Amino acid sequence: MRRPKLPPYLIIIDALDEIKDDGGSAFLHDLLAAIDEYDLRGLKFLVTSRPNLEVVKLLKSFASEANCRLQEVPIEEAKPDVELYVKERLKELDGRPELDELVKRAGGLFVYAATAVRYLAGSVTVEEQIDMLKDLFSKSHKPPSGSDAFLLIDNLYRQIMLDAFSDLDEMALASRLCILYTCLCTAERTSASTVALLVHRHLVLGGEDKAVRAVLRDLHAVLYTRGDRIYWHHSSFADFIFTQARSNFRIRENNFAFSCNEPSHHKFLSESCFRIMKSSLRFNMGNIPSSFLFDRDNTIALSKQINQNIGAGARYASRYWTHHLATAELTNTDYVCDSISEFLQIRILFWIEAMNLLGISDQCTAMLQYARQWVIKV
Repeated sequence: MRRPKLPPYLIIIDALDEIKDDGGSAFLHDLLAAIDEYDLRGLKFLVTSRPNLEVVKLLKSFASEANCRLQEVPIEEAKPDVELYVKERLKELDGRPELDELVKRAGGLFVYAATAVRYLAGSVTVEEQIDMLKDLFSKSHKPPSGSDAFLLIDNLYRQIMLDAFSDLDEMALASRLCILYTCLCTAERTSASTVALLVHRHLVLGGEDKAVRAVLRDLHAVLYTRGDRIYWHHSSFADFIFTQARSNFRIRENNFAFSCNEPSHHKFLSESCFRIMKSSLRFNMGNIPSSFLFDRDNTIALSKQINQNIGAGARYASRYWTHHLATAELTNTDYVCDSISEFLQIRILFWIEAMNLLGISDQCTAMLQYARQWVIKV
């Protein structure tokens, strides 16, 4: 029970829908159960999520009177907040007609305003920001009355992609897009070095990590790093890249194709996982001096050997090769089938040992059963 003198607290839980699998609805269920069971006076919770069937069901059963659908909020009510945010973040542009136009085009859509602010953050001077806004406005269309959110944000995402990639030659463009697709398709948020390992065969000269860093730099308005892991600011960007009708477009006489064929790229990543495991898995990954020595009796030395011998790429590949297999396209699968055959004949015991050292050997059986089903289906 809270002490009566404590001030009230507002706890904000944002983007519940971005928790992996059904983690968001499970978390909300536990939170609502705790609120219903315990005395939490002085605490208020604000939970945000994109439309999700399970989340909607939970809110209807526990707190239907507290639901608010953003799409039902009149756009005029959101405009003053967006205007305040833009003018606060772009103070040096206050009074400029370009800033007023940006506020008008945002139309009360905060994700548009926030992305535009990050987009302009890459420039050095006010003059550069004004030129970037003029260029953006000249290549985009104003939404119809009532504001088409897709059209608004797509115009901005297209400009961001054009700025980052339109001047690259064909080979460099393919490499940079492969990096972007990998950042969006990995089973968990990964580091730049892990992404570089996964796309190794598709990178041009200049260094794997360097190429990934270049993509993060050029797409700073939509991608960011926290710790050593790569994230995107808003899931609408991933939706944009995965939707061909939105990210493949024409401007004047030029066609641009930035969309990701998700099944095709997952097949590529499954191949990458097998390539990484082939080069990294070996006998006695833990450098254990004797088979009579139990892991529990060698924890400190074993932990050091695991960190040294099982790098981030090998950890990712060992854990998630079936994740990518699950959504891989089922055409031109000879390489994947050959990789599975080679893996089962030569490397499976090394893989089981690595999974055991990583403390996730309980996943091996399910992963192998899935691989068997996939091979039969193919």
